[in-house]
Amino acid sequence: MENYIESKSVPITLADGKPRRLFIGFNALIKIVELLGIGPAEIQTAMSGPNMLQAIRSILWAGCIHEDKALTIETVGDLIDLTKITEVSEAIAGAIALSFGKSGGDPKNAEPPAIPATEISPSTVPSS
Repeated sequence: MENYIESKSVPITLADGKPRRLFIGFNALIKIVELLGIGPAEIQTAMSGPNMLQAIRSILWAGCIHEDKALTIETVGDLIDLTKITEVSEAIAGAIALSFGKSGGDPKNAEPPAIPATEISPSTVPSS
């Protein structure tokens, strides 16, 4: 099972410096759909839509909990460095592509679904 997850996941390191494997398997997909209230085909739209911050956090959390079941969605949100949001978005796109068989196993060469890597600057982050 570990080899399967490794072959279908993307390495990612969040703000805590802990290396993780972002894996969008069946259970993660169910969590994403439940959290965002969307169908699987709408994940691409969610990643670039008005609720993109919630989508990024939800997908990242769902893709990381296979390694740490105690990880909360709020903790994952705290571990997202906004200066590295492009890398996070690219990792998510790569993991989604791998999970749906869109790549030969190398996320750098993946042809992910149309999920843009979005730059977020302090001026574009919605205020609370």
